[in-house]
Order: sequence, then structure tokens, then C-alpha cells
Amino acid sequence: MMNKLTKLSIALITASASAFVQANAINYSLETISTAEEFKDSFPIDMNDSGEVISANLSIFEHPIDLSLLDLDDRDLTLAATLASGGVNNVSYLERVKKGNFDAASLRVVLEYIRTNANDGRYQQAASYRSSFAEDNESEELVIFDSINPETEELSYFNNEQARAINNLSWIAGDSSSTFTKAEFNDETWLMPNFIRRGFVKTKNRVIELVPPYDEIVGGVSYATNVSDSGWVVGYGSVAETNSILSLELACKAGDDSDLDNPRPEDVCLWGVFNGNVANQRSYFKTHALMWKVNANGEVSQPIDLGIALDDSAAVNSASYFSRAFAVNNDGYAVGDSHVVTVDDVVRLQAALFHNGNVHIITNPQTYRESRAVDINDNNIVIGTMIDLAGLSSVRKSFYYDLNSADTVVQKIDDFAVGANTSARAINNQNVIVGQTETSTLSGGLTPKHGFVYYTDTDEMYDLNDLLTCDTDMTIVDAVAINNDGSILTHASFTQTARNIMGQQLVDSTTGEFVREQVEYSVRLVPDAKGTFDCVLPEDEAKIKRKGAASSWFHLGLFFITFLFKNTFSNRKTI
Repeated sequence: MMNKLTKLSIALITASASAFVQANAINYSLETISTAEEFKDSFPIDMNDSGEVISANLSIFEHPIDLSLLDLDDRDLTLAATLASGGVNNVSYLERVKKGNFDAASLRVVLEYIRTNANDGRYQQAASYRSSFAEDNESEELVIFDSINPETEELSYFNNEQARAINNLSWIAGDSSSTFTKAEFNDETWLMPNFIRRGFVKTKNRVIELVPPYDEIVGGVSYATNVSDSGWVVGYGSVAETNSILSLELACKAGDDSDLDNPRPEDVCLWGVFNGNVANQRSYFKTHALMWKVNANGEVSQPIDLGIALDDSAAVNSASYFSRAFAVNNDGYAVGDSHVVTVDDVVRLQAALFHNGNVHIITNPQTYRESRAVDINDNNIVIGTMIDLAGLSSVRKSFYYDLNSADTVVQKIDDFAVGANTSARAINNQNVIVGQTETSTLSGGLTPKHGFVYYTDTDEMYDLNDLLTCDTDMTIVDAVAINNDGSILTHASFTQTARNIMGQQLVDSTTGEFVREQVEYSVRLVPDAKGTFDCVLPEDEAKIKRKGAASSWFHLGLFFITFLFKNTFSNRKTI
């Protein structure tokens, strides 16, 4: 709700100096952050001012299998038959698996089987992703709620653990799917869930659970999305039940469970409806933006319900509307999204500010059918995304908004094309924004996605791939965080030797050459005005210094002229 910020006209005599400073400041050296050894792929999440990084990791190598939860002689005969149909060196996979011996083929079959039965309650949960922490570019797996499984003598990997934010105290906020306790019921072993989804804060020496206001049914639901240096933690979670979940609870108590020959324990029956199903979580529980306060001693406040921008008290049968908080600054200003009713009685999900018990809608719901705020810095500058129109088509654009301004319309971020989808991800205290945008369409019709950096003082966007000080086959496909030193955390794709789920390199049986595959990396871009530092690349890529990384005065002049005319002739888009 802010008019376009007025830009002061810049005198030519000062323009060269400004261009020189900015053009040099936007060159970057590249540092690849190692992927924790247990995983193939790394997706960057957040970075603090010390350069500590958290990432999400996929493709777990040698996923442990708890054989005590399989019955290959009775209940799981289908799996047994599949394993018996193949083998190695005249020994069937069934015989090998019963002894705990796996290769890539047999492990894949077992993982697919237990994931097919994920909501049964008697089978092992197989984690799809975990998180890692990197200091000095070396990553180690983060362990939040998981523990050693006596059956495998290693971490169970029964649950997904997602780190979502790290502050300058190295506190990490995030959330996890349920851990489990084995229990006997109807002469079978069941995995009893401890909760559905649980937010957490991990300090240097402890993990703090963030319990939602409503936790009476299987512990309720809580997500933690951000943590400030002042100890504010925000997210969203269950604040009340609905008649639908009470009816479900009665059905599970009565054993009305037609999915199995024998009824499941009540909590298993309930948990199976919500496990990994965010839509069910939101419809059965009333979900609001939440805030907690954590102090240096690890003590946490009661959850604070940040509210919703409409009256949802009448939604007693099921919950159709919700609010969420995605970021908070050191003064406790939280931003996210909330459903709101327009003047035409249409309900829309819109970017929202939560402060002092009030919910303020940031974007105009009459103009944008959907929007969300994703970050706020300590200058009270909010960034977010919104659905706009490019001709007759919908397109995602981005915005920033100064809470200190008297303007009432958000400032749309200028990107590279009218039809380009652009997602702002983060803003630092120098008001520099990073995110992802689409670039020129390729001949095959594909539209590549690249990471960008955007300067609010000049309304200029740059493709980060054009600003690197070395040549590399890595492609910066997203930028997710920028710290106050100007370092940018990015997601890069790189083609290298393929590995299977056991971590073994793959060889083409026809050519005898290594198979290649695309692998995802977390990459830090460090400001390097003169191109004096080598890029740190994956081990099998050569390091080649990029020629011409430092800008000449001639190119600076072209840069400035381009800047002067870009605002006049380019069609800027809003998300």
C-alpha cells in the first residue's frame, strides 16, 4: 500500500563515482559449501553474518532399514516375492536382505515398499530430507529430534527435520515431522507418534520444542520459520480444533478404521490423516500465525496467537482460512500472509504484518488475488511476492514496502521481462534484495531460472551468473539469503559423476565411462570487487579465472547509461 518511491535525479558529476562503487561491489567470487557426506544434494536455506549456513539435504545414501519392522515370512510376502525374484552371485536379494545386506537394487525396492505403506503405522518411516549446518564451508548433518535406533545402531531416519532460519547467535529455527515410540497393540509392534509436526529452536547446547496453543490431539501442529537475534521466533500452527477433527477422533476411538484388517491405535489412526498432508492439517485444525520468545537460558514463552485478518470464529466444522508468519525482525515486527475479506466479500490470501496484536494487510486484495510477505529487515522494509497479470496470464512478481513510509502502495520490483516469474527471498539491513527470476526463453521453450540481486536505492536487478569473477559450469539458479556483509547464499546446479543410493559412482556398461547427473549445491557468493580471489568449486571442476571481471571505466560508462534509460523504457513487473 505504498506509492512508488520517488527517486532523486542524479547529477552526472556524481554518477560516475556511484557507478564505480556499485559496479565493483557487485562482482562475486564463488565458494562451494561441501554437502554433508550422508547426502547427495544440498539446497541452501539461510546464512548469518558469521557466514554460517544451513541447508536442506536430499537423497540419503545407504538409508538404514529397521528389519524388526518387516515381516518377510507372513505380512510382507509381496515384498518377499519381489526380493526373491532377483539377486547377486546366485544369492537372492531376499536372503541377503534378511541378513541385513543391501545393494542399490534391493535397498531401492525396500524403500519404495515402506514408503508406499507410510501411513500404516507398523512400518518404518523413511526420511526424504534432513538438514545440515556449515561453518567454514564444511557441512555436517544437523540432528534435532532423531536418536540412535538400537536395531541399526545408527540414527533412525524415521523423521524429516527441516531447518528454516539461523540468527547471529547461531540459533536455528525449524520444524520436524514426528518421532516415534515402539509399542505393542493387538500382538503387533506399532510406531506411536509423539506429534504431527513440531517447531523447534536449536541453541548451542539444547533443542527447544515450540508447542502450539492447541496440542490436545496428537500434539497438534507447529512450524517455526524464522528467529531474530532478540529471541523472537515466528511460524504458525494449531490454535483450535474443528468439528471435523473431533468427529475423526471419535471414529478412531471406536476403531472405525477400514484401511486395515485390524484397527490401529487411536493416535496412529489420527496421525495417518495428517502425516505429510498440509491441506488436512489446515482444514482439521484452525491455523494461525504464531510467535514465541526464547531467552539466553533456553526458556520459551507460551505461544502467542498473532491472529488472522478475518473473523474465523464461525468456522466450526472445518477450517477454510489461515494465517502464517514467515519472518520477524529484532523489534518483533512479523510478516507473512493471512486470508482477508475484500469489499466485494471475496476471500483472498494476502501479505500481512503482525504487530501489537493487530493484523495489517500490506497489498491491495482488489488488485492482487494472492500475495505473501517473506522477509523484513531491521529498517522495517518488507519484501514479498504477489500474483499479477501479464496480458491475460497470471505471473508471480515481487515487491518491497517501507513500513516507515506514508505511502499506501507496495513498490514493485523491476525484473527482466513482462512475463517473468520473480520471487524475492531475502533482504539485508542495507536494503539489498536477493531471489529468483526467469531469464530469456530458450529456443526449446524452456525459461531458465537464475538468482538475482536487486538494489532498492537504484531499482536495478542483476543476474548473479553475470557477476562471477571466474568461469564455471555451475549455474546460480536461486539466491535465498544475503547477510549484512553482502555475501549471498545461493543454489547452484552442477553436472558431475552420478552416484546411486549407496553412494557408489555409476559407470555406463556400454561405454565404460562414468555416468553424469545434475547435482544441487549450496554456494556462497562473496563480494570481490577486483576479482582477486579464486572461486572454490566442486572437486572435479577446473578453476578458471574469468577474464575481464574487473570493470573498466568504459564499461562503467555503459553501465551508467544503461541504468539511466532502463527505468524509462523497461516494463517493470510486480509479483
